[in-house]
Amino acid sequence: MAVTDPALIVVSVLIAVAGILIMIIYGKSKIFHSYPYYFNIFFILTIMLNNLIRLLPGREDENEFKTSTGCYIQGIILTVLDKLMLCQITSYSVIYYLGSFHSEIFEKHKMLIFLLLSEFGFAISMILATVFSFKGMSVSSQYCYVRTKDTTKFS
Repeated sequence: MAVTDPALIVVSVLIAVAGILIMIIYGKSKIFHSYPYYFNIFFILTIMLNNLIRLLPGREDENEFKTSTGCYIQGIILTVLDKLMLCQITSYSVIYYLGSFHSEIFEKHKMLIFLLLSEFGFAISMILATVFSFKGMSVSSQYCYVRTKDTTKFS
């Protein structure tokens, strides 16, 4: 079984502890019971899950890595979570813009805006992960991930 990098373990534990503390603070204080803070909790959970999944052992040897179902699932989940984080950052920028410059519209449709942006971001993340997964998994990392050097991604 592959050995996980100690630095990755430390960072993942620190992120998990900080995330749990933030969620406890958000949960206990009524001031934080609003959609922007729920959005922050969703973002924190995405980062925590991403880091925890990276702790799972990736492979024992290159041949197993290329054919393992567990590796393929880990690669898809990590890709979805990475793309979802980018979509969430973009969504939050849209929310900030609407809240700052179109506050009447934002206040009137706050829940719908959050739900649509969250669903749209998740759908885009799933679609991108699916498209990139057709190119196979990377063999150069300690954990499983889709190939990152490919013409499909225009890199």
